Amino acid sequence: MRVSRLIKSLAVFFLLAVSALSVEAAPMRFNFTFATGGATAVGFIVLETTLIPNPGGGFIALPDPSVVDLQVTVSGAAGGNGTFGIASFTAVVFDTGPGALNLRAELVGQPSGGGSWGTTAGDFNLFGVAPTPNGVGPFNLESNGGAGTTMALVSMAAAASPSQVPTMSEWMLLLMVLAVASLGVHQLRRFRA
Repeated sequence: MRVSRLIKSLAVFFLLAVSALSVEAAPMRFNFTFATGGATAVGFIVLETTLIPNPGGGFIALPDPSVVDLQVTVSGAAGGNGTFGIASFTAVVFDTGPGALNLRAELVGQPSGGGSWGTTAGDFNLFGVAPTPNGVGPFNLESNGGAGTTMALVSMAAAASPSQVPTMSEWMLLLMVLAVASLGVHQLRRFRA
């Protein structure tokens, strides 16, 4: 009887730990570079990865909770140079293609369903009105609302964490594990007595 209560208690704590992890938001910042010749569009996008399909994805009209932040600086282009924030954009395309991507590694060049993400599979693009850069084809961004210089995506990767501070979900998991271990030790002592 006591052992079954111990098992039930451990199961409840395990379910609490899993539910604490599942409700935790998971925003990730991705740094990206579009380039051609001397023109570049360098920036970042913060995606709520719990709301982004992987594999899959597609067109996201802004504002949308899956896109937390966005900034792009265009330089060296024939027109439309400058820095643009999330309010400057009307939509984003983030599509991993038919294969799931490892979001913690460089995305460009990863295999995705027989193709290579960044060239033949999926898409990443931004859309806005001049002078904001605008997508003109898969992985191709053109400055000045599509009337400037075309640049191709050459890099997109998750930003390195400045420190290894545990997230709230990691702290919750650690606390749950400690609680379960403590309860288990206490119950075993009571069972032996």
